[in-house]
Amino acid sequence: MLEAPVAPEDQVTQPRRNGQNQHNTSARTDMDLQVLVKNFVLDTNVLLHDPNSPLHFQENQVLLPIEVIEEIDRFKRDHSE
Repeated sequence: MLEAPVAPEDQVTQPRRNGQNQHNTSARTDMDLQVLVKNFVLDTNVLLHDPNSPLHFQENQVLLPIEVIEEIDRFKRDHSE
């Protein structure tokens, strides 16, 4: 059995089943087909620089704290006046 890479302590990861490459001819089990999913927390400056940035993280999870959403909302209101 292959060992999963060890994530740093400050990085939260969780397993996700990889739906690809699951062939009956392989002797691998479902546990061998797990991939690690990373959680990315985006800051306001990332979203201001590239509003589509949450779409670039493929199979990983993107988290937006409520403070970031509120700050972008304030920024939008300030520039619309």
